[in-house]
Order: sequence, then C-alpha cells, then structure tokens
Amino acid sequence: MVYNQSCLDSYIDIRYTGRRPSDSELRPSATLKAGEANYVKDFDSGRNRWGDYSGVAIDPANPTRTWMYSEYASSPANTWGTWFGEIIARDQGDVNDDGDVNVGDVVALVDIILERVTPDPVTAAISDCNRDNALDIGDVVCQVDVILGGSSSTLVASLTPAAGQRVGAARLGLESSGSAPEERTVLLEAEVGSGVAGVQARLAYDPGRVRLGTPELGPRATGFNLVYRDDGDELVLLVYDASGQALAGGDGAIVKLPVRLVGSFRQDEDLGLELREVLFAFKGGAVVPAKLVRSNLTTLPLEFRLSNAYPNPLVTGRGTKLDLEIPEALGPELSGGSSRQASGAVRVVADVYNVRGQRIRRLMDIYLMPGSHTLEWDGRNDRGESVGTGLYVLRLQAGSFGATRKLIVPGR
Repeated sequence: MVYNQSCLDSYIDIRYTGRRPSDSELRPSATLKAGEANYVKDFDSGRNRWGDYSGVAIDPANPTRTWMYSEYASSPANTWGTWFGEIIARDQGDVNDDGDVNVGDVVALVDIILERVTPDPVTAAISDCNRDNALDIGDVVCQVDVILGGSSSTLVASLTPAAGQRVGAARLGLESSGSAPEERTVLLEAEVGSGVAGVQARLAYDPGRVRLGTPELGPRATGFNLVYRDDGDELVLLVYDASGQALAGGDGAIVKLPVRLVGSFRQDEDLGLELREVLFAFKGGAVVPAKLVRSNLTTLPLEFRLSNAYPNPLVTGRGTKLDLEIPEALGPELSGGSSRQASGAVRVVADVYNVRGQRIRRLMDIYLMPGSHTLEWDGRNDRGESVGTGLYVLRLQAGSFGATRKLIVPGR
C-alpha cells in the first residue's frame, strides 16, 4: 500500500508498506518520496485539500516488481508534485520467500522444475535466475553461482555459451545383462566440453515393456547431485553440483539407469525407452540443448553393426567417433571361434591406416561384451603425433565380423 504522511517535523511525503504471505502484520513503512515544502491550499473550500489520488499496480511484464505513485508537497511552498516509484517484492533467487538466498532456494527451485510444486507468478519470476523465461537446469546452475557470490542477483545469462565452451552430443547406451537375463543398465552418455555445470534430461518409456530402477550417477558425474521425477511413463533427471563445480570435459556416462524387461523380448526389439531432450547448463546459467545421436535402444542387437564416423571430417581437438554394436547370441560363424571368451565377450581389433596401407594407429585390441560401444580416434598416430591432412581408413575386426570406414582429416 502507498499513502501520505505529515507531522510537525516533516512535510507531506509518500510512504509505502506491505507484507508477505507469511507475515502476520505489515512491515515497517519506508519513504518513497520526502516532502519538500509546506502546503496550505483550500481552493476556497475552507479546508486544506489533499490526497486526491494514489495507486499501486504489479508490473504486468515482471510480477516481482510493484509500481506505485502518489502526490507529495513539492517546492516552492503550496505546490504539489507526482512521484512514481518501483519496489522489488523479493530478492531475485529467494524462491522459498524466507528473506535470504541460500541452498534452501536451490531445493525449492528443483521442486518447481520437477513439477512437485506449482509456483505462483511472483515465485516463477523469482525462480528464473538466468532470465531466459524458462525454468530448467540453467536456473539451478545460476542460483548456485549467486549463492556462492560468483554473480549478482541481477545476473542475466547469455543464451549462448561463451567462447571456448563446446556443446556436445548425448545418447543412450546399454550395458550387457546383469545377474538375470531380463536385467539391463541404460546409460545416459554425453560428450561435454569445459564449463558444463548441469544436465537435464527427459526420457519417455513404456511401463508395459520396462520397469525402471533407481537412477545412479555415472562416472562422468561422480560427486554431483542427482534428483529425478518419475511419472510412470516419463522420467526427468537433473544433475548439478551445489558447490558450483563443472563436469570434467570428455565423453562418458552421466547417469546409469537400471531397467528390467517385462515379458518376452526378441533380440533387437525396441526397448520401449526414448531419450527426448537433454539440456546442458554452462557456468552462469546459459542453457543449450544437446544434439541427440542415439535416442532409442533395442534389447541387444541381432547382428554386428559399425556406424559411420561422426563428425567426419574430424574436428580439431575433438577427433571422431564410431558406434559398434555387438550381438548377444553368436554362433561359431560370427564369434570367430576362440575369439569369444566364455563370459560372452568378443575380441575387437580396430586400426587406422593411411592411403598407402600403412597402419598408423591401433585404437583397440580388447574383449568387449555384447551391447553398444563407442570407438574414438583423436587424429593422432601411435607416437601421439597429429597426422597430416587427407583420407584414412579404419579397419575393425570383431570375431569373424569385419568392416572398414573412411575417415577424413581436414586441413589445419
């Protein structure tokens, strides 16, 4: 509320007060505009006339701000003026409305993002820490930065990563069988650059085909916080660090999700689980959607499969990758006889050759279990030297399965 006040030691001024929903009484009033001179004017009415208008309104574009106006005793004497003012109802980031910005607000914000609670318009605006008109993992990262003093409460994050921050790809992976044939572990894998401080993912699944266990952090996100919401057919995951740390750059599993297959499955049948969205949040709160390179999974492949390289040509400093799928049920003609261990693993040998047929790099010579795997080449030879511009060939042998793929190294 806004009103006028005058007394023996002050001219007619403008004051305001208010209360929060949790307050039992109005807060101490404050001055919006001090009076400047005496005012006596009756317009021949015999009374000193005052107080024709005052008003208060919430900003329609930002409900955290309230505008007010009123008249005050201006100068010279016996003149009046109009004064407009603006107040902020709550500090940006005070999500739980307790008068302070701390870890409790991060918890409250996470509940809002996971739709455990529905915020009123003011709380929604307060929660949008990075001011991008969306409530997501970027606001969690921004909120942590504010609490740690890394940025002010009026921080407005850039909507694009800063120079040197790289947006990576995300995909689903599948580990081989656990203790029971119907058990699998789905991996949310991502390639992240420097400065990624949070990840948000949304997965849809068919409860008639799979049952989800409790999500766990993968090795790429060790030490981070993992919170989630499971609606029975959609899973939302948030990964962040309350101490403001960023994920280590590179490729690997961020979240591990135990699943149990329901009913009978044919080999290479769709698992009934789809990765629909992954958001990367950079330090400061900038949010960028990840490119999804494998959003659906099958139980385990029926046959060997080697993808084309991506990216191709290689990107300096990033290299390139290829996806390899190894089937679970192999006969002697596929397993290569002794190349398959009793555990079910298959020997996989991958080499890179130049156009003269010279082997320049052995990428791997290991036994791999059935499932999806990723091969990487950083554009270097066995001595760790960057190779020259040109065409190269990757040759892979897995049991009796063989495949070649072209790799292009661009000019530098």
